[in-house]
Amino acid sequence: MKFLTLITCMDGRIQQPVMDYLKQKYPSHYPDTVTEAGPVKYLSENYFTPVFYSILNRLDISIEKHGSKQIFIVAHPDCAGNPQNKEKQIEQLHLAKKRLQTYYPDSDIHGLWVENNQKVIEI
Repeated sequence: MKFLTLITCMDGRIQQPVMDYLKQKYPSHYPDTVTEAGPVKYLSENYFTPVFYSILNRLDISIEKHGSKQIFIVAHPDCAGNPQNKEKQIEQLHLAKKRLQTYYPDSDIHGLWVENNQKVIEI
């Protein structure tokens, strides 16, 4: 079995579009899902907090126990946990990817943005 790891906002509006995108792009992979309200905020700015370490702990499980090689970080507009505009959240996605790459240098890390129309864009 192949796994990938998804770090996504808990917002239910984006769950299905992201899963559909991943099924199309990685049809033979099972997604381990880490949900948090506005995770890019914690991965890019509020690091070294309990939430940051909680996300890392769950990533460790996915990578060490399931052999996940890809990590996807998801952001979206109108995020209750990270009420920033698109430009700011895209900047946060880039920072989050860079920060996670230092912790997981052997992982392929991607940023995803889910538009209001539920279109998923790789950043």
